[in-house]
Amino acid sequence: MSNVRAKVETEAPAELLEELLGSTGYISELEASTDPQDESRVENLQELVSVAREFADRAGGRRRRSDHAGRVPRAGGAGRGRRLGAGRAGGW
Repeated sequence: MSNVRAKVETEAPAELLEELLGSTGYISELEASTDPQDESRVENLQELVSVAREFADRAGGRRRRSDHAGRVPRAGGAGRGRRLGAGRAGGW
């Protein structure tokens, strides 16, 4: 995990996600599962990596953590984001 922390400021989010998912064995565990919902979970994680890659491409290759951290689309597709955990007790 410390090797991933060192890469946060220099690596693109998609590559960090792929490394984390691969190194934890989470994807392998889901793929080996007989639970039908786990197939959807794998697809959702693949989509997450894909969206992170598209975001970095649109951002002109910027790779700063602040460009990506905690942004989620607003309801209604307004194109703006809000911080994850905003308004929650204790944040995240």
